[in-house]
Amino acid sequence: MVARRGIIAFDQQPGTWVGGGACQSGDFRRVVVLRLADRTRYPIEQAWDPDFTADGKGLFFTSRQEPEGFTGADNLYASDLTGQTRTKMTFDGCEEGDPCFVDGTAAPTSSYPAALKAIWEESHLDGSNCLISNAGNGTRFCYQSGQYPFVQHIDWQARPLR
Repeated sequence: MVARRGIIAFDQQPGTWVGGGACQSGDFRRVVVLRLADRTRYPIEQAWDPDFTADGKGLFFTSRQEPEGFTGADNLYASDLTGQTRTKMTFDGCEEGDPCFVDGTAAPTSSYPAALKAIWEESHLDGSNCLISNAGNGTRFCYQSGQYPFVQHIDWQARPLR
C-alpha cells in the first residue's frame, strides 16, 4: 500500500473483502485507488504493486494487460489515478530470448503525464539482471546473478547504509 495527499493505492487479491459482507473470488489482481475524503474507489484491473508518481497525480504498477486489452507478459505501466489512461513503460516479452520484467517504481522526478520517469529491473537468459532507468541519462546497470543480491521491491526512498 502507498499513500499520498489523502489518497491510498493498494493491491486487492482474490479472497479479499469487497464490501457488503462479500469476498472477491477468481483469478485476478487489481489495484484500488481510494480517495479518503469521500471514499471514492477506482479499481485498476489486472494490476499490482502500485507506486505514485512524485507529483501524486499518477501511478506506476505492474500488469499483464496490454492497453489494447489482451494479456501479455508482466511489464511496468503508468496511468492516471482512475486507471483510464494506461501507458506501457517497458516492453519485455519474456519469451524467445526477450528479457523478463521483474520489478519497477516511479522516479522521484516523475510527474503525470508530463514526465513518466521510472526505474525497473529485468532478467535475461544469460543469467544477468539489469537495473534500468529512463530518468536522467537513461542509466543501465547489469550484473550476473549471484554477483549481487537479487533486487526486490525497488524503492527510491533514501535508506541508511548498515
